Amino acid sequence: RPPVQSPVNGPVRFVAQDYHHMQGRKNSPVTIVGRIKGLAEMIAALQPQADIDWLWQLSVRVSSSAKPIRNKQGRLVHPADVLVAVEPLLKELRTNHQACSRKRLAYLRNALTLAVMTMVPVRLKNHAGMRLGKNITRVGDHYEVHFCEAENKTHRPYSGVLPAHLTETLDLYINEVRPRHLRKRESEHLWVSYRYGPVSAQTIYISTVALTPELLGRPVNPHQLRDVAATWFAVENHH
Repeated sequence: RPPVQSPVNGPVRFVAQDYHHMQGRKNSPVTIVGRIKGLAEMIAALQPQADIDWLWQLSVRVSSSAKPIRNKQGRLVHPADVLVAVEPLLKELRTNHQACSRKRLAYLRNALTLAVMTMVPVRLKNHAGMRLGKNITRVGDHYEVHFCEAENKTHRPYSGVLPAHLTETLDLYINEVRPRHLRKRESEHLWVSYRYGPVSAQTIYISTVALTPELLGRPVNPHQLRDVAATWFAVENHH
């Protein structure tokens, strides 16, 4: 868009046209408010002398009636509920892994992946690419997860600690289940398949959506699990 020349007529015409365009495309009210505020900030940067008080007042008026269309909070589950739901499968992995077929072990691995994803709010690509000794390391009685700036889309490092009650299951998976899947092949990846290689992000996505209805009563995808962890951990840290 060209810089605004008129302090009133140009911006008014632009906002009116863009506002109706966004409504016609069924953008959420919250999205529209964000666009109006973004426009105000852009005008202030390009033409500091422009009178845009009316634009800020417009954003306030629209904000007063803007409510999220998607009830994201209503779709979230508490991380503790996920861990409770997945525990029977983790117990089966710990106590019966030697009698399980490799296909069944892959199913139980998916349960462990679900538990780890619930406690570590990073992107799916990071989960799929997690490497032993680099991104996940045992420290004392628990495992720690680390990603450097270059590994994150936000270019910020991430560090997290998995609960100690997952340590026994992770130990068993790493020391006994992974080698069985790999069959003497080498891999640094934490999550490996009985097809002898790392599990892809797409496979983790599909397996999570397939497993969660059984455990939680409805499908939850990895992106929602990330919201679960980020939302509830932020709430608990705040309190």
